[in-house]
Amino acid sequence: MLDLGCGNGGKLAELVREGAVASAGVDIGGNFITAPPPGVELIRGDLSNPDSLPELRGRTFDRILFLQSFGYAKDPVHTLRAARAMLNQDGFILLTRTQPIRYALERAEQNGTTLGEEYFAKADYTYRTGWNEHIALTKRTYTMSDLLNVFSTAGMWIETAIEPQLAEEAARRYPHKRAWMNKYLGILIFKLRPLASH
Repeated sequence: MLDLGCGNGGKLAELVREGAVASAGVDIGGNFITAPPPGVELIRGDLSNPDSLPELRGRTFDRILFLQSFGYAKDPVHTLRAARAMLNQDGFILLTRTQPIRYALERAEQNGTTLGEEYFAKADYTYRTGWNEHIALTKRTYTMSDLLNVFSTAGMWIETAIEPQLAEEAARRYPHKRAWMNKYLGILIFKLRPLASH
């Protein structure tokens, strides 16, 4: 497994404890957990160019993950093509993105504009993170068609797409989360496979 944009590597370590083997994580921050389990290699590097990292040269993977990290790719098509080239024959990419309507709705509220104006706006979006108010993230805005076109241009097809919702029990226990999800929606999860070569 290869986790591109793995943060501190904690999620990858958890997956290895659950059975994944020979796994690598890449993150530009390099602020990794101090004691990764055996079988986890954490690499400081830019997920935009996984093909240029010497630690990954010549390696292939069954699963490549972009868990809320794909938005940081400088050239999304190049990054996805580079990841595709690292897949084993039956491998796939698991990619999660925030529902684009969420950011459009947040910007419309902040700017006093409409959902449509913000959904199709091309300016980058900077916001404070929910987990640390002192950190601001800047992400490229995108529409659903932008995302789907990146996938197809990179030679990938969507095997499945999921829009997860809170389980009923969790929604009852955390009504504030239910209210937030009802207003802003959540994430999109894509399972991507390479298009067959002709």
